[in-house]
Amino acid sequence: MLKASHQYYNAIEAAEILHVHPETVRRKLRTGEIKGIRQGREYVVTPEEVERLLAEQEPLPDRTQYHLQTVHSLLADERERIGEQLDHSTGRAFLALTERYKALGIAMQEVMHLMDQSSQDAHGDGEPS
Repeated sequence: MLKASHQYYNAIEAAEILHVHPETVRRKLRTGEIKGIRQGREYVVTPEEVERLLAEQEPLPDRTQYHLQTVHSLLADERERIGEQLDHSTGRAFLALTERYKALGIAMQEVMHLMDQSSQDAHGDGEPS
């Protein structure tokens, strides 16, 4: 039960009591999820409305656990996405290197063939001298 020291709570005070961001309170006041009274440019909330919201609210540890699970899940998804990108990049790099080695191997075979041919020509078309 809230102390009756306040006739009304502004958005910042209500947010502190509810353990939410003040903008969350303001948004819910604008949409009507929280019943408020407009005073000038701002809304105020009665202690009774804050009590109602507290009674409907999940206990803080459960909400914290939910948020931690959500963050953990998002991090796991991001870690998997980065891993897939790395695997894809590594695979592309490996394929590129493989192609280069193949080309180098073909070039080396051609050089060896030319050297053999040159050696054979020097010895008279491959016939022993």
